Amino acid sequence: MIYITAFFVPLIYVFLRVFQQRNVTHKEIKLMILTSYGITAFEILSITLIVSKGWYLYIPLATGGAVGSVVAVYFHDYLRKDK
Repeated sequence: MIYITAFFVPLIYVFLRVFQQRNVTHKEIKLMILTSYGITAFEILSITLIVSKGWYLYIPLATGGAVGSVVAVYFHDYLRKDK
């Protein structure tokens, strides 16, 4: 279960960070504010995972982050399609 958690926490964290960058680029003020709260929560979760288990979680953490960044770019583009 810890490996699944270690995959999804950075996936969501990195997703939110990349999504936030795109919000800033496109001046999406409301989304910037909301996304900041999610980033903070998942940053705390990520740090907690790293402190508790260390390098044993490197692969799921890194893989989750990689997937999260790619998904965020496509999802943000999808949301902005109508603009």
